Amino acid sequence: MLIREEKKKSFRAALLVVLLAGILGNLLGASLGSLLPDGLAHDLVSRYYGYGLKSPFSLDLWLFSFSFAFQFRLNSCGLLFMLVGLWLYHKA
Repeated sequence: MLIREEKKKSFRAALLVVLLAGILGNLLGASLGSLLPDGLAHDLVSRYYGYGLKSPFSLDLWLFSFSFAFQFRLNSCGLLFMLVGLWLYHKA
């Protein structure tokens, strides 16, 4: 039972590291993209790739309704930071 709890904690910590590294990488990519002139380097750093639902999913049940949408946006710096963060987490 203790091993299962340790695995959960390590998975949660790894997920947190990956998410924070992705956020920092996206911020850095957006900052570098605004500083670089137009060209290949600018496009490589600042272009975002989005995955998820573009428009929200809606369900109207007359008495109540709800909507759900989720989109994951990532640029190349965010992906690089996520990979490095995961590598550093597993190395530590």
